[in-house]
Amino acid sequence: MEKKCLRCGAEVERGGAKANNKKYCSDTCRDTAYTERNREKHNAWQRARWQRKAKGEKIQCLICGEEHRQVGSHIVQRHKMTAREYREKYGFDVKRGQLPKDLRKKKADYVFENNTVENLKAGKKYYFKKAQKGIGKYKRSEQTEKRLKEHWNKISWKGRKNTKVDKMKINCAECGVEKEIYPRHYKKNNNFCGVKCRNISNNKKRYKIKTY
Repeated sequence: MEKKCLRCGAEVERGGAKANNKKYCSDTCRDTAYTERNREKHNAWQRARWQRKAKGEKIQCLICGEEHRQVGSHIVQRHKMTAREYREKYGFDVKRGQLPKDLRKKKADYVFENNTVENLKAGKKYYFKKAQKGIGKYKRSEQTEKRLKEHWNKISWKGRKNTKVDKMKINCAECGVEKEIYPRHYKKNNNFCGVKCRNISNNKKRYKIKTY
């Protein structure tokens, strides 16, 4: 009676004392079958091993509840979902990767150490341009709009009009008169008390007027 391989169905060669107990036609079929049978256990063991080795702060996955250093990689490999789809589904900022603070800082420092930041100059021709087609394809999440609003409030006059900023005192470079100005208005090359003193100084430089 012919004996067939349990994996590929090929005929198992007979011969030798142990030939009657053979279930696979070759060592390759046997190893592959064992790997397929124990794949889930092996993957679970590997995940637990790397979880023990990972040090530092971790972020929880909202799908399965596991904690990982890089949630985006876990979502792509385990849940077959892109990181952007995950952020849109659970209301995270779509333009900001989910990383712990210490890992984010480490990656930022590494970019400058190995000069990866220079790649931005090479890709300048791919920057978005005004009125270009394709911009605004994805809708901004609530978190993105909140972050941008806070950012523009900080740098705009509307956001800082209620903040008290002490004025600084400087001496006019031409006549020496003391005046008070806000720090944001100070320029090293424009520290004059008025337009008249500034024009006098510029004319001296332009026409090389000597004062005795």
